[in-house]
Amino acid sequence: YFIGIKLAANDGYCFTAETKAKLNGSEENVGDGYMYEDDFIVKSKLIVCGAPLDITIGDVNGDGKVNTADAVVVLKYAAGMMTLEGDRFTAADTNKDGKVNTADAVLILKYAAGMITEF
Repeated sequence: YFIGIKLAANDGYCFTAETKAKLNGSEENVGDGYMYEDDFIVKSKLIVCGAPLDITIGDVNGDGKVNTADAVVVLKYAAGMMTLEGDRFTAADTNKDGKVNTADAVLILKYAAGMITEF
């Protein structure tokens, strides 16, 4: 018999190509997210993925809204927990300084709270 385990990222997120799993002491690529072993450890950064954005500054997750969920994505990026690429990085850089950091998350939260009306 074997134990089948499916590794899955939440909707709107994907594993990076560099995702590795340690299986019974040997490290292997996760590939499609399936592992068929009884002992594993996964090392990965998540990336926001999906259809390309029609860029709306602040809408980092591409759901058509600028809200706290977008600020959470920015904070995860700032903490090194995930990556942002291309249009999603552009959408996250709310202060247009070429970086994505906590300052951008603060602006997104202010926008979501109605404290500011544009970036």
